[in-house]
This record gives sequence, C-alpha cells and structure tokens, in this order.
Amino acid sequence: AGSGKTYALSNRYLELLRLGVEPSRVLATTFTRKAAGEILGRVLTRLGAAAASDAGAAALGEALGGPPLTRQAAREMLGQMARAMHRVGVSTIDAQMHRMAMCYRFELGLPASPRLVDSAGPAAAQLRRRAIDAMLADDQPDVLIQLLRRLQHDETKRGISDALDGLFDSLYD
Repeated sequence: AGSGKTYALSNRYLELLRLGVEPSRVLATTFTRKAAGEILGRVLTRLGAAAASDAGAAALGEALGGPPLTRQAAREMLGQMARAMHRVGVSTIDAQMHRMAMCYRFELGLPASPRLVDSAGPAAAQLRRRAIDAMLADDQPDVLIQLLRRLQHDETKRGISDALDGLFDSLYD
C-alpha cells in the first residue's frame, strides 16, 4: 500500500494515449475492483484537469515526461477516452480471464452461459461440498490420510466434511 502502483499504472496508460494508442488497445489489470476503479478514475481525473487548465496540462505533461502537453491535446485524449469507454480495458485479472474464457468457451468445453462464483457465496460452498464428497468416495487413501493428518491439528468439533470445507476455503484465500 502506498508504493505508487496506481499512479504508475495511470501514468503508463496516459503515456500510451499520448503516443496515439487507442484506449481499446490498452489493457490494465489489477487484483481488486476498487483498484481498477481507482486507475480508471485517476486517468479520467488527470485528463480532465489537463483539459480544463493550462496549469493542469503542464503538470500532467511534466509527470509523463517528454514534450509539454497542451490543453488541446488533453481534450483530444479525454474525448478519445469518452468515445471508447465501452471498450476500455481496465479491470481485475479475474474479470479479464473470464472475458478471455468466454471468447474461447467452446474450445475450452465451457457451458454456453458459465458464471463466476464468489468464493464466500453459497454456490462455492456447494461446489466445495461436492468436491469433498467426491474425494471422500475416492479410492486413493494416501490423499485422504494426508488431509486427515492436517485436520488432526484442528481443534474444531465439527464433522470431517465441515473441517475439510474450512481447510479448502482457507487454502483458497
């Protein structure tokens, strides 16, 4: 936190725009929706400030390096962003992977309408339960013995299925 990742990513995004790269050809990914929103917000805010005043344009130009940035150039970049907002690629890594998987869903053998599952939601719990049931029914005792050894240190009074679910959920995190 506070190391300047968002600032650096927004700078790089703005540098690419300044070089004439179409916004739809730039991909910026991060781990959280909040960070993705901050990156996009910072790009738009900084462009807006540069388009609104000569001082803002000078400040952005200095931050990006290279020749001075004019208000007119900032307005053009802002207009380009506004026209391409529906194609702007600033998102989480998960969302980007989902979009890519949707492009190749038939090749990947995915259903026609797959959906992302929140790890804390009921659908994820149900899927974990199914996986646990399948593992417990499997004829590979070595895998089960290894998991039971890990659970031996767990002081919980829950059933084995609940303990395995908790273990898998914590391993996912």
